[in-house]
Amino acid sequence: MDTERIKASIQKDLETAGVPVSLASETAQILTEENRKSFNNEPVPERTEEEQHIVSSAWTWKNAQRHEG
Repeated sequence: MDTERIKASIQKDLETAGVPVSLASETAQILTEENRKSFNNEPVPERTEEEQHIVSSAWTWKNAQRHEG
């Protein structure tokens, strides 16, 4: 599993959707790590409050940009 390629892909998709670069990067890191663990049949711990806030913020940005267009 090429986690760097997956992270880059997620980040690019988020940025293309209008999510700021730093938020897209943080979100991509969180989602990539969760996917890596899931793919390797490792337990995926619940997100911390901070991680959930980051992912939720990216989702909000992404959806806001979609509705503005």
